[in-house]
Amino acid sequence: MSNTISYSIDGFEDLTRRITEMGVKGSRIENAALNDAAQPIYEDMRESAPVRTGRGRDSITIGSPKRTKGGKIISIGIHDAQRDTGLHMYYVEFGTSRADAHPFIRPAFERKKRESYDILKQRVKKGLGL
Repeated sequence: MSNTISYSIDGFEDLTRRITEMGVKGSRIENAALNDAAQPIYEDMRESAPVRTGRGRDSITIGSPKRTKGGKIISIGIHDAQRDTGLHMYYVEFGTSRADAHPFIRPAFERKKRESYDILKQRVKKGLGL
């Protein structure tokens, strides 16, 4: 069971190649761009999360960029050391046999993915001096 949405952006083959060739500086550009691009989704998630005590909303964070086979990804969602809070927010998002779903993670992603993509593209180009 996953409590986060992870996504990667395809179509940056040339930019990705340039970033890879830059080494550490390129990696910093990627990380900064991913963090900036995650911000609109993160803010929307926090604003839309149902709040009773605030613990669930407060456990929504932006993870660290991670390298995968296809590039880098960043996760935005419930990153809570207390498993109970993450599990509770999972049930809030998807519902249970006794409780209706109150989605806030997927809708935030859907509302902000275009803005996030535009920020990512802009930050990468700026970092490369294009």
